[in-house]
Amino acid sequence: MPRVAVIFTGGTISMQADDAAGGNIPTLDGAAILARTPGLREIAEVVEMPVHLVLFVKVREGWGDDPERYREMGLEFPRD
Repeated sequence: MPRVAVIFTGGTISMQADDAAGGNIPTLDGAAILARTPGLREIAEVVEMPVHLVLFVKVREGWGDDPERYREMGLEFPRD
């Protein structure tokens, strides 16, 4: 059976309500999340096996209207 390193990490992944999807959806896709998670490739090289990143999602009410949430993620707050 292949071995896989499982990494649990904290952080903020923002979600937004999407009526068409019937719930909340991430505002960042998988590639964007990985780009903002430095060091995964290096961890895989050290442990010499694939790394599985485990993410937990918590929706913060009204996050999309809060410029500070955008700054925390290194993003620019959209202006009208």
